[in-house]
Amino acid sequence: MDMKPSYEELETRIKQLELLLNNPYQNKEKNDITQLVQAMAIPTFVIDSSHVVTHWNNACEKLTNISSVDVIGTCDAWKAFYPELRPVLADLVVDFTGKENITEYYDNFSQTELVDDGLQAQAFFPLLGKTGKWLYFTATPLKDGSDQIIGAIETFQDITEQINAETHYRLLLKAIPDPVIVYDTQQKITYINEAFELIYGWTSKDLLGGTIDFVPSHEVAKTKEAWRRTLNGEKVFFETKRKTKTGRILDIQMKTAIVKDQKDKHTASIVIHRDVTIIKQTENEREHLIGVLEKALSEVKTLSGLLPICASCKKVRDDKGYWNQIESYIQRNSDAKFSHGMCPECSDDFYGDQDWYKKMKKKDDEPENE
Repeated sequence: MDMKPSYEELETRIKQLELLLNNPYQNKEKNDITQLVQAMAIPTFVIDSSHVVTHWNNACEKLTNISSVDVIGTCDAWKAFYPELRPVLADLVVDFTGKENITEYYDNFSQTELVDDGLQAQAFFPLLGKTGKWLYFTATPLKDGSDQIIGAIETFQDITEQINAETHYRLLLKAIPDPVIVYDTQQKITYINEAFELIYGWTSKDLLGGTIDFVPSHEVAKTKEAWRRTLNGEKVFFETKRKTKTGRILDIQMKTAIVKDQKDKHTASIVIHRDVTIIKQTENEREHLIGVLEKALSEVKTLSGLLPICASCKKVRDDKGYWNQIESYIQRNSDAKFSHGMCPECSDDFYGDQDWYKKMKKKDDEPENE
């Protein structure tokens, strides 16, 4: 578009202004508009269909450090914000030719929610202030009774502190080793940290501005209840399961909370995930091992306490009063088994008078030849 009006256009505008000044009603309407714009606490300027600045309020003077005297009646609104000639958002609203033309200058613009044909965006302006400012700005078309665009009004909000705070908090969230996901008030995803991308497999490009389907069907009811409590102001902690991008099921400990602004208005919801899958697997293996050991111990028979035993024959008396050979008693009450043999003393008593035994013992007693 031609940012500078032609001589013919300026001549036509002068005639229109003369007619306006000679019409008492229109002149009063113009004064009312001027007073309304000046009374606005937020920086505001107005351009006509020829992109000439018609209003530049006091708040806009303070924001840009440019006097209304220097800009009203010119097409130089851009000079307050940009180092070289280019359209401001209001210019694009006046000459609206499609979204493609707007994205050439503002890649993050969107339509306003309350006003039809209005546009909104945010950007950093290094020319404002000592270190630059972040601004949120809107531009809305002005139309006559025939629905023809006769100009546009643009407003600004300084969001530098908010952006700086968000940057600070994003750095903190980025440093958290657990997955973090932030939702807006419409439960659309506005942020995920690197840990979330690493564990779940989705990237910021996949998810920002949308939703994520990673709740297993049997966890839906529990999750909805947690969200209800969270939106009621509770800080909720619960254990659940979530799916990764590849379909793997993870055991998750989840903490949820809402974020409020200075006016106590809900602005976002934050959810911190902790992957406890390996911990759960270790616990399950531990419980299984404990079960195996408990079963093994239950099958072990032990003897304890005093055993009544005969001083002569060494029989043991059981709980029913019967005397039992010590071997049979021990075998019945434990897992021990016996193999019988004979000690040297008993061998001498039983076989001491036998020649074969004497010879064998004598042979055993002889020293080995070197």
